Order: sequence, then C-alpha cells, then structure tokens
Amino acid sequence: MSAPVFVFTGGFLSPFVITHIATNIGSVIVYTHNRNLAKHTFLLLLISYVGVSLFQITGIIPVYIPYAEEMMQNRSFFVLVTGIVSLIIIASYVLINALNFRVHQMLDEMSAAFFSIVKGTSPVAGTNFFNHLVKSCTDTLHVNRVILGELVNNDKILNIFVQAGLDECCHNKGTDIEIGNTIFERIINNGELILEYGENLPEVDKWLVNGLDHWSIFGVVLRDSNGVPIGIFCVVSENNITNKYLINAVISVFSSRAAAELERKRIDERQKQTEQQLTQANKLNVIGQLAGGITHDLNNLLTVGMGYTNMLVGKIEKSTQLHMFASQVLSTTKRASELTSMLAKYLRKEKIETVPIDLNNLVNDTVLFMENMISKNIEIVRILSFDSMKIMGDRTKLQNVLMNLIINARDAIGKNRGCITVKTVLSVLESESALLQNFQIEPGTYCTVEVSDTGTGMEEETIEHLFEPFFTTKPNGLGTGLGLANVRGYIDIHRGAIEVKSELGKGSCFRLYFPLIL
Repeated sequence: MSAPVFVFTGGFLSPFVITHIATNIGSVIVYTHNRNLAKHTFLLLLISYVGVSLFQITGIIPVYIPYAEEMMQNRSFFVLVTGIVSLIIIASYVLINALNFRVHQMLDEMSAAFFSIVKGTSPVAGTNFFNHLVKSCTDTLHVNRVILGELVNNDKILNIFVQAGLDECCHNKGTDIEIGNTIFERIINNGELILEYGENLPEVDKWLVNGLDHWSIFGVVLRDSNGVPIGIFCVVSENNITNKYLINAVISVFSSRAAAELERKRIDERQKQTEQQLTQANKLNVIGQLAGGITHDLNNLLTVGMGYTNMLVGKIEKSTQLHMFASQVLSTTKRASELTSMLAKYLRKEKIETVPIDLNNLVNDTVLFMENMISKNIEIVRILSFDSMKIMGDRTKLQNVLMNLIINARDAIGKNRGCITVKTVLSVLESESALLQNFQIEPGTYCTVEVSDTGTGMEEETIEHLFEPFFTTKPNGLGTGLGLANVRGYIDIHRGAIEVKSELGKGSCFRLYFPLIL
C-alpha cells in the first residue's frame, strides 16, 4: 500500500480532488478549514485568521511513510506525527495572524498620516504653507523638532526659515547654519540620513538634540525639478524610529511638497527681482527723458547767472555785507552748474572702448593714487590675488568706480581710526548665486574686487536705495547722490554686478564682479 499524503489546504481542494488523490495515491490526511470535507478520515479542522489558503502560505507538504499499514495500526506514532504537523500549522496560523494584524495597523497609521498631510497642507499656499507643513509633520509623526531650511551661498549655508521645537533648546543658534562638516552636509551627500541614539553625532550637531535623553534624527535633501539640492527637511524625535518604512513614506510626501513649494518660492522671488529691475529701468528712462530735455537749457541759464554774479562780485567792495551775499550766490550757482553737468553726464549714453585690463594692476595704481587723499587716521590695505585677473574694460571708468568706493569708505570712517581694505580674488558664481541685488549675470568665473571699511555701516533699508539717483546718506551739501548711480551704470556697461553687505557699527563691503577673460 502506498504511503499516505498529508495535504495542508485552505479549502480550495474539492472533495472530488481529495477522493481522486486517495484513490490513486493512497491514504490522504487533509488539514483544512473547509467543513464540507469533514467526512474524510483523519481530518483536523483548522480555521485561518486571514482566510487565506494555508497551502499558499506554507506550500503543499507531503509526508511519506515507508510502512503505511504499520503506521495506521500504530495509533500513538500516528498521533505524534499528526501532532507535530499540527503544531507547525498552528504556529503558521499564529504568525499569519500577527503579521496580518501588524499590516492592518500599518495601513491605518499610513492612512491617518496621509490624511493629516492632505488636511494640513492642501488649503494653504505661499508663506503660510511652510508653517502648516511643519506643524502637520510634528502632529503626524509625533516628533519633537522639525527643521525646514533653504540652501544658500553656493550650498554653504542652510537658512532655517521654518522650524518647530528649536526655540526651547537653541534660541541663540540663529537661522543661518554653516553646513561644512555637519549632519546637514552628510544629508546632502547621501540624499537622506537616519541616526539613532548611540550613533556618532559630531559635537557641532549636538545642539539639535539638546535637552533630549534619547533621540532619533531623520533628514532628507530637497531637490528641485532638475534634481539640484535646494534645501533640507529634518525631524528630531526623543523616541527610537520603530517603523522606518512609515517614517520614510510620510517624510517623502512632506519633503516632496516642501521641495515643490520652495522651488515655486524661488521662481517667484526671481520674477519679483526681474520686475524690480524693469521698474527701475523704466524710472531711469523717464528721468532721462524729462531731465535730458532741460539740463542743457538749465546749464546755459546758470552760466549766464554765474557771469553776471561774477561781475557783480568784482565791483563790490570785499569788506561789505553785500559782497558776502553776492559771493554766496556765485558759489551756490557754481554748485548748481556742477550738479547739472553731472546729471547731464549721467543721463548721456556714453560709449566706452574696452581693452584687456589686468585688474590687479588697476587696483594697485588706483590705491597708490588715493593714498594721498586718505587721512593719517585711516590705513588702506591692498590684498592682490595671485591668479590671473584679466578682464575687458574701460580703464578710466573702472578707476572712477574704485575711487568713488574708496572715498565713500573714507567718509564712512570719518575722523575715527579705521581701515580700508581693497582685495582682489577669483569667484565662481553658480546658477542660484548669479542674481545679486538686482544684477542678473551669467554663471561662471569672475574677477572680484572687494572694497571694505570699518566705518559706521548701513541699515538694510539704506542698502535698498543705495544706487538710486540723488539718494545720499551724507550731510546736506556734501553729496550729490549720483556717485553710486554712476558706479552702477559703469558696472552694467561692463556686464558685471555689485554685491553690498553692511552691518551697523562694524562697516560695509562692496564686492564688484567682472567676467574673467582667458
């Protein structure tokens, strides 16, 4: 007699199939949850929690016994074998039950998380979007701290513009974080990063987990539509990350939404800056059209006035009060004539002849010339690059630019002891850094001249109006407001840019960019 076959099934084998197997193979023992098969001999009922056929989970397990008749007669041996097999099936059932429960639990968590994401971010856009996103992430993942930052300054600085939970632990840290040799640099290099408590966290990053006895960190880089890193999304929890799949899935959704909105924010900022450039150009064009028509006639009238006033001064005795009044009229008229001439020069579209210029030589010659105009209380320092600093430019115009900036630096220091530093260096501007204070220039390598001082510094509002015609911070009568306007015009002609940084009480730095020629 052939050996009996043990078949484990969830009920997909019909009684006909079981009978067929028994007829052609021999004794069959079937473990199933199908009560219709109860008439078969040695049947053990087993109901699956998930309702999935057991043979799909464990496979069909045949057990062959050499002496079937002896086994059938030896009830104890048969019970032992069937008991062992039954324990295997029961263990499988328990495992399936536990796995199924956990799967349903994870699905519930995922559903709740994604519902929270949609609810927290869909109704808002613009500035409020990021605040809602961070709050939604904090509530969904039950984390202590969330950081959303934008990469700036050639990806060297992380500007944390939205955060949650940091105020209580690192209120003095500031919003601009240098990412060199930090966890943020690792996130950028790896794309994402998970750190658990006990893993190596550099001292420079300890502020992230300050005040937490245990911690876990999950960070992911934000990329634009071209795959370029533009920001970082990072969460810090006082609990271990037990469900990395859930955390990864939820943060992937959050980070994707954040990256898309951050890219849109950048596009909007570029558009606004372009519109500001166009508005400024239109203003200057209107000023040019209005002023260009009257400067020539006004200067002629002032020339006549100066002539008659000069004659009047010559005929009046110097000791009289009338002579003093006439002299003041003459001085004021000359000043008005000079101002009108400067305005006409500013409005005139001058043509320049550019030639190859060594910027180091130009800076050196200009500083040597200006040293005689700088008082003894001010030190002027030159720091020249060893790199080639060849540019195409008009030497006279560029000297005027440097002289103007050095004079402004001198006036900012005043009678105090101070220092003016003129420095040349090569700079590489990438796509995101090529938009400098309303100057749109192409990415590439630029020869840079920095004119910095230790003067009084400027407020942000002052910097915004710095290059507008007739805007000046100098006392009445000491400034025309056209110096930096002319500087900007010359920089535009040379296809360059100006970057201004200043801090009240510490000084200012004007950085000029000129395209390098090879």
